[in-house]
Amino acid sequence: MTTKLIFWLAINLLSKPDVYRSIAISGIKHPEIVYAQYVQETGRCKSKACREKNNLFGFMYKGEIMSFKSKRDCIRYYKKWQDKRYKGGDYYQFLIDIGYAGDPLYTQRLKQIIKTEKL
Repeated sequence: MTTKLIFWLAINLLSKPDVYRSIAISGIKHPEIVYAQYVQETGRCKSKACREKNNLFGFMYKGEIMSFKSKRDCIRYYKKWQDKRYKGGDYYQFLIDIGYAGDPLYTQRLKQIIKTEKL
């Protein structure tokens, strides 16, 4: 089975290990934190944004939820987004500094998800 096929199957099935693997395979840094963002932002793809717009991470543009052709495209977008902005260091602090979430407890919630999920 090719990596491309594994990636496609993984993101379309949306099981915990498969989503995590898809994030990691894409080359996204800190995949455990990014997976926790997916859980926090979509409730494991239970949100309308995830189901209808393939938005795994709550990306917004001009106050509107962004739409992606596929979940895979959303992961690719995250990779490009991260590559453009993240220059190393504490990823939690990076998320705070860029204002990724308005909730002051956002990074604490991510850490709890990582602990609960045993990532």
